[in-house]
Amino acid sequence: PEILTRALVAGGTEEQKQHWLPKLAVAEVMPAVAVTEPDYGSDVAGMSVTARPMDGGWMLNGVKTWATFAGRAETLLVLARTDPDLKKGAKGLSLFIVEKPSYPGHEFVATQPGGGRLEGKADRTPGYRGMHSFTLAFEQWFVPETHLVGGPEGAGRGFYLQMAGFGAGRLQTGGRACGVAQAALEKTAEYVTQRVQF
Repeated sequence: PEILTRALVAGGTEEQKQHWLPKLAVAEVMPAVAVTEPDYGSDVAGMSVTARPMDGGWMLNGVKTWATFAGRAETLLVLARTDPDLKKGAKGLSLFIVEKPSYPGHEFVATQPGGGRLEGKADRTPGYRGMHSFTLAFEQWFVPETHLVGGPEGAGRGFYLQMAGFGAGRLQTGGRACGVAQAALEKTAEYVTQRVQF
């Protein structure tokens, strides 16, 4: 919730803040963040999932990966390319709040009345199974215009809002990685002193 909350506080419209922040504060909705793509990990500015304008909103198409808790979540914070000119890089990206049904399992398929489809499958994460990370495939998935973070003025600001939200998350991830590495080292040291080989 922290990343979506930070994005809304820094760049959301007043209406978005009034609607989403109270729900996030009391865990009425569970959000997930969908940024990484199969061909773009650290190069966030190179994202290729598209959001094309249409009457009343935007149409999402493309694949995201490593979206933590995306099955269980009712909302996704999705970074998508709203400007097709790839030369604009980060300035062509925008953030969207995407609503979806909650699915607690390892796979799901969601559909919309207009024919949109969202398919999700949990990624295999060895040694880190406490949080499911999902690969998500958007196919003509409609997002209302009110769900563009920051409204029309938010177009092209998604990269900057997203990266600001990653700061604390990276500290937490680093802390978890150090803890797992320390536990692995301690278990290994214990094992090699007790093992009888012959």
